Amino acid sequence: MPEDRSLDDFAGASASEEADEATTEGDEVEVVDDAEAEAVAADEADTAADDTEDADRDEAIAGSEADDSETVEPPSITATWVTDGVACERCDAAVERRWVCDGDYVCADCKDW
Repeated sequence: MPEDRSLDDFAGASASEEADEATTEGDEVEVVDDAEAEAVAADEADTAADDTEDADRDEAIAGSEADDSETVEPPSITATWVTDGVACERCDAAVERRWVCDGDYVCADCKDW
């Protein structure tokens, strides 16, 4: 069985070794420490997540705009209330509360329950 090896053997030379080699060859190499590399990766992940959230929000807005194009009928009135009282349209009784029944505003006694 072969001898145990470290991960560094598989990962290749460290960043500082690469920089030293590149300097001797005349190439420019940006040396990035692990903390900086992690910060850059985290920023890229955040940007990707933000882009996904923005796309989801845009799709939701587009969907709601499509729903707005449909005509929605407003709710109908089913009852009214007047503190000083008002006459029932069927029996002329003075009441505070009237309900809509067949297009008329009527008292509780005249309402078809």
